[in-house]
Amino acid sequence: MRKIVCITAVCLIIIAAVAGCSILRKLTGVDDVGIASSILLSEEVAGQLQDKVPIRLYFADKENEKLRIEIRYIPKSEAMKSVNNLAGIIVDELIKGPVKTSLLNAPIPEGTSRIGSVKIEEGIATVNLSKEFVENHPGGKNAEQLTIFSIVNSLTELKEIQKVRFTIEGQLREDYKGSFKFDMPFPRTASIISREAPVSNIIENEPEAEEASNIRSSDAGEDISEAGSDENSGENDNLYLDILN
Repeated sequence: MRKIVCITAVCLIIIAAVAGCSILRKLTGVDDVGIASSILLSEEVAGQLQDKVPIRLYFADKENEKLRIEIRYIPKSEAMKSVNNLAGIIVDELIKGPVKTSLLNAPIPEGTSRIGSVKIEEGIATVNLSKEFVENHPGGKNAEQLTIFSIVNSLTELKEIQKVRFTIEGQLREDYKGSFKFDMPFPRTASIISREAPVSNIIENEPEAEEASNIRSSDAGEDISEAGSDENSGENDNLYLDILN
């Protein structure tokens, strides 16, 4: 009897996950992640996921060289409220940092908080962050890049967002920490995404997804130093301050 209950629960969560992901995709353009087909879920975990949908968050890999995806689950009711609300949730989840068992690193400085809602206009999302986002950052071109595009790449998983603009305490800054211009919208950059498979925080120490093909538009790219590695590479080159060249 227990085996029948477990099998039934797994079947139900597969149906619920597919339905939830399809709804989210219609709202945001995020593809289904298909985790239920590759991970055996317990009754407890299956129950926890029935009313949740996946989002993709970009954190620094353990070498702090690339961005790697963590698949995280949020309440479907929150995700369905509005794109602005979902964008705010994504930023808040990034600020929380990666799940401890993932071995990923948090590129957003400690103490950072989101101020107000994420505003979206003509494909550009404006994210207003507290001063700690700048003051608590160690600086350095690679570290700045991971921090900025952790947010940019996570938000541009939503089809309504093509670029991200940052303000600090409501004000634009000319540069971030000396390596990037910061008063202009940032487009998605696929070239700094790791080719390693995404990790998921459904349960601790679970197997990772078998393939990284779920990444948006299959855009795990080559090293950013390779010219033309993605459609935005030329535009992103201009984001570096002239004083560093």
